[in-house]
Amino acid sequence: MGPGGYIGRETSRRGVCGEGCGRLNDPSYPAREHSEHDTPGPGSRSDPDRPVRPVPDRDTGPGAPPAWAAPPADVPAADRPRHAALLYRDTEEYVEALLPHLVAGVRGGEPVVVVVPAARLGLLRERCAAEGVESGVRWLDAAEAAGNPGRLVPGVLHPLIGGPGTVVAELVWPGRPAPAYAACVRHEALANRLLAGRPLRLLCPYDAERLNPVSLADALTTHADVLDRGDWRPSPGYAPRTALEAYNRPFAEPAGASTLSVSPGGPGLAPARALAAGLAEDLGLDPERVGDVALVVTELLTNGVQHGGGVATLRVWSDAEGVTCEVSDTGVLSDPLAGLRPAPADQPNGRGLLLVHTLADLVSFHIGPAGTTIRVLFSTESGPAAAPDA
Repeated sequence: MGPGGYIGRETSRRGVCGEGCGRLNDPSYPAREHSEHDTPGPGSRSDPDRPVRPVPDRDTGPGAPPAWAAPPADVPAADRPRHAALLYRDTEEYVEALLPHLVAGVRGGEPVVVVVPAARLGLLRERCAAEGVESGVRWLDAAEAAGNPGRLVPGVLHPLIGGPGTVVAELVWPGRPAPAYAACVRHEALANRLLAGRPLRLLCPYDAERLNPVSLADALTTHADVLDRGDWRPSPGYAPRTALEAYNRPFAEPAGASTLSVSPGGPGLAPARALAAGLAEDLGLDPERVGDVALVVTELLTNGVQHGGGVATLRVWSDAEGVTCEVSDTGVLSDPLAGLRPAPADQPNGRGLLLVHTLADLVSFHIGPAGTTIRVLFSTESGPAAAPDA
């Protein structure tokens, strides 16, 4: 972790990949995590997305157990929601709603992580300091830790996912630019599957006063439970599969993209790496980021060739946001948790998309009958990316 609690790039890379990262430069390294097993159907008892009607727990005073929606006793552990939306309207309501969870988690000996915009980070830290628990919380600026929403998974959730704990993550806030909003919704929808059957709790604040109606409706669609004005209730619109489908949209065509296809009998990875790295260099990215661009392009193309029909097509271009690399193939990424599921330490592969999420400033997907397209952005500036505001 870098200075001030920020996730450093090198630390994150080692945490995701361990010592095996060097193999990602090898075109023979198998990487894309296409799943071959079936997923449960909607509404089945084993379907983690199945709506659950919890019993509210309103004991939210300081020092009380974490106030979390407890499902009925007969609901299987795999179906229990651990992912809730907090609706707030002003700063006081924001702090008062979150403080009991942070205090109870720290005093209960559990890990607690807060990932929110910098302006709110200071307010929460001040109140936690007054309660004597500030040092027991890991504090992260959301613009750094979750500017790419997919980075939150390897950087924050994976280290905690095996045990109880509390994560407060505000991915959608007024004032964020729009390009990565779809990635935010995708993260929120898939978090339900990722956390199913696990004791880790994820609470996501949403500004009900300033965010637009679409953002608030999406919050209800992607969270099984809602904490609103101190009361827990099941979300009336909970349907994460619907959210995934709604934001799985074809990308707009870029202007001035350079294109190169990679296949076993055609051009290799070296020209593709050179093309992407050269554009990043020309745009002024520092040498470390140029290396990250080359590594991510290598990973995506290798996956596409090996698991996506034998041919992968790279398109790269630059604009005011930075350098964008897009890799398309004819394979269908059938496992929505590919790149999000923790990989066991003794597993020799399966970390490819985790690495992509860790290094890129934004990762976007379009998955359709004709194949899979993944776009990654390397920004010329470090900072937020992502959601419509009022």
